[in-house]
Amino acid sequence: MQQDRTPYRLIAGIAAIAAIAFFIGIFASGLSRKTADVPQIPGFLWPNPPLVKEFSLTTQHGLEFSRDNLLGQWSFMFFGFTQCPDVCPTTMQNLKTTRELLADDEIYAEQGQIVFVSVDPDRDTAEIITSYLNYFDKQFVGITGPEEKLTELTKPLGILFAKIDSGDSYTMDHSASILLIDPKGRVLGLFSMPHDPKMISQSFKVITKFYAQYPG
Repeated sequence: MQQDRTPYRLIAGIAAIAAIAFFIGIFASGLSRKTADVPQIPGFLWPNPPLVKEFSLTTQHGLEFSRDNLLGQWSFMFFGFTQCPDVCPTTMQNLKTTRELLADDEIYAEQGQIVFVSVDPDRDTAEIITSYLNYFDKQFVGITGPEEKLTELTKPLGILFAKIDSGDSYTMDHSASILLIDPKGRVLGLFSMPHDPKMISQSFKVITKFYAQYPG
């Protein structure tokens, strides 16, 4: 006589559901731990950091600087111009202090760079940018290029700049945030004014530690 296999099928079905629930539980647990581990840092752009698009500018030494120069590096990037009366020199000094605070950080020592992007290419020649950056830190990289080339970098990141006429001369209006770009060319940090070098350097250490666990 044929045995009724219904109880066995029922047990197998329950076991399968239990197994699925178990693995879902493990996944959810891991996901919740990952979410819980996200640093609570103002301006930390995770889990969907903006990606730096392809661009091509020129350094103060006449060399091409593109997205490839960001890959494999941790880059602090600031947009300004050398004739800026207050925000830019203050920010550059804060970036210098940040670099000094990170002097003993192994990751920054091996992969760190600070990039100044001039949004005033008509006045900021290679010589002027070199002299300007040397006043703060000779290790800083300065880049610029024609407006259409600059917008290839700035527009996808929401960085704004504009020429403002003021009589016989002009000034530049621009975003004043400092960006932190990871080795994959993504903006992981956006530090708004007022810039605090101690906070920025501490945030860098926390972000790079998180990145080592969850590089994305």
